[in-house]
Amino acid sequence: MFIRTSDGLDLQFREVGRGPTIVFSHEFGGNHASWEKQIERLATTHRCIAYTARGFSPSTTSGQETYYGRHMLVRDLVELVENLKLERFHLVGAGMGAATSLLAAELLGDKVKTITLAGCPAGPLSQLELFEHRSRIRQVLLAMEQKDPALASWTLWNDRPDERLIGEKAAWWRKYRGIFEQHDTAGLALTLKRVEWDVPDFKHLERRLRHIEAPTLLVSGDDDRHAAHMTAAHLARVLPFAKLVKLSRCGRLVHFEQPAVFNKLLWQHVRTLELRENGQRHYSKLELSLNLESS
Repeated sequence: MFIRTSDGLDLQFREVGRGPTIVFSHEFGGNHASWEKQIERLATTHRCIAYTARGFSPSTTSGQETYYGRHMLVRDLVELVENLKLERFHLVGAGMGAATSLLAAELLGDKVKTITLAGCPAGPLSQLELFEHRSRIRQVLLAMEQKDPALASWTLWNDRPDERLIGEKAAWWRKYRGIFEQHDTAGLALTLKRVEWDVPDFKHLERRLRHIEAPTLLVSGDDDRHAAHMTAAHLARVLPFAKLVKLSRCGRLVHFEQPAVFNKLLWQHVRTLELRENGQRHYSKLELSLNLESS
């Protein structure tokens, strides 16, 4: 299914299940399929909506730079909510989608019940980190100019935070590469240039973030970069109702690398609020068997 954005692009989304709504926003290089394991588990109790950001297949890919920018990703998420007439929902984002989700949550206000951020992106903390970040992007862009998405994905992810995913989680690495390599290189390149080149530094957005009252779960991998850990810790302090959980033996793509653990954390996070809203104190036995005890 698709919605049409205000600037004329088609945004694809997948909807599965019934119940309270959860909206999923994917990482750079992913699409709606990035959330396959989460939807498989949560659709038993929730309405799951996973969309694909502009520039990534099967959503519209434009070759014009004017169609790309972080503010456009945020606007797309807001317009998805408006088009689907969502009144109240949970919001989940990973990587690029985590930044989009957090910035959109400020605009969406009380519509957002809870926020869950997986592998929150971090603006470089030093000139050296900025240099390393942009050098890697330049290498990926060079691979894309050669029309070689396989080389581009390897260049982008062959890094310390992703060593375990590549070495120990080969099946999940192949799945992610399969998603990445189906995208049009123009959309990938322009997203890198116009979105990922300057990863947001949330320290400069502190005043705005303090107004986000939705309970927020931050999930990071202990192999992720130092800057990502610093940003996650900062957000845990700044956001009024935030909790930080670190997962061992994984890097940036925690929902790929530790799906069972991530799913349990996510489900507990959203259900805790729902139980409170409904005046309940305990999970049902059916919920426990479907979600907490499943791997």
